[in-house]
Amino acid sequence: MKKTLIILLIALMVPASLFASRAGTLSLGLEAGYTLGLYDQKGGSSATTYSPGHAFGIGVPLEYHFTNWLSFASGLFYEGRAYGSERMYEDELVFNLRNTEHFFDVPVALRLSLDNGVVRGFIGAGVYLGWRFRSTEDGKSMILGAPENTSGVIELNPNADNIFDSGFLAELGGGVRFGNRSEMYIAARYKYSFTALDKNYQDNMINRYLDAFSVSIGYNILIGNGDYLR
Repeated sequence: MKKTLIILLIALMVPASLFASRAGTLSLGLEAGYTLGLYDQKGGSSATTYSPGHAFGIGVPLEYHFTNWLSFASGLFYEGRAYGSERMYEDELVFNLRNTEHFFDVPVALRLSLDNGVVRGFIGAGVYLGWRFRSTEDGKSMILGAPENTSGVIELNPNADNIFDSGFLAELGGGVRFGNRSEMYIAARYKYSFTALDKNYQDNMINRYLDAFSVSIGYNILIGNGDYLR
């Protein structure tokens, strides 16, 4: 899966770079921000209470500008998606945990922009492909009647855990241009996962999904000889 994501990223970047060498309308940048993980479970017990979790993301965004109102957005991003879980039994704590799933994602989206040459607003939609490479857990659990701190890495089993991730992506944002070749922006995104965290390896599986809402700040610069299309 790692090789597949690398090949996909190269496949997206190479043709865009060729266009940029002629038109100068490819931008490359860096962004980072806050991520709110949203746990969604289909089936299973309701004895456990789940809550949103806080994490962060960082990435290298890529955007090819076809016109001043239409562009293609992609890149390579790391994103942590966290959620909390708590279970009580007869008013006694059984566990209170925070789980974080760690992903590398490649989004593929079309953006529509309103641009006056200095300020830009944009809205976009598309899909994303991801690779889940790590899972961590921390919190407290009752072990033999005594509370114990839990912290560490949970080994992912390729036979039971979905390493591949995919879903729908929607975004809304705006930016300010600095001259003709750079832009600072803020973007809010929602990711709706199509892929469960677990594979269907037994009957009556509990399907666990992990969506995400994020807010990021980024900075783009143009690659090539041109400037932003007017």
